[in-house]
Amino acid sequence: FTDCKFDIESINFVRNKLLQLSRPISNIKKIYLSRQKASSTRRQYNENEVINIFKKYGFEIVSPEKLSIVEQISLFDNADFIAGVTGAAFTNILFCKTGCKVLCIQSAKNDLSVFSTIAKCLKLEMQYFSVYDESRKNKDIHEDFIVDLVKIESVLVDFLSNDQSQVTKN
Repeated sequence: FTDCKFDIESINFVRNKLLQLSRPISNIKKIYLSRQKASSTRRQYNENEVINIFKKYGFEIVSPEKLSIVEQISLFDNADFIAGVTGAAFTNILFCKTGCKVLCIQSAKNDLSVFSTIAKCLKLEMQYFSVYDESRKNKDIHEDFIVDLVKIESVLVDFLSNDQSQVTKN
């Protein structure tokens, strides 16, 4: 992963050009990026149980691959909170406003800093939750995994805690 380079000016150029397409079509402020409708079967996890936790805290479940690019730009541009399992959909954080909180669940530790670099450039508040354990050390990052529901709920509550109005369960 040492060949990953970023040009901040290019990131801002693409962001600013595409944000011109944003429309006030969504009032969703808290988004959980679902993989339920994705055609890929890789990286399966206990998504239904994880989704139920996020729903308790008012997150809307979204499958970005089912949306047009304009809908994705508008959705992310309007969001205050983004969460989900790492994947290509996280590239859309490019359209988040400054201060948006991003919680990225990952199955393994890796040295790829794509999303965190975008987040830092755009002044997003990004946090990773890794289900990594030593037994997965030599496993493929696309293998199935299980998210500890108690831990993810605790991390989510902490993640939301800077905005107390968002912590309340629905």
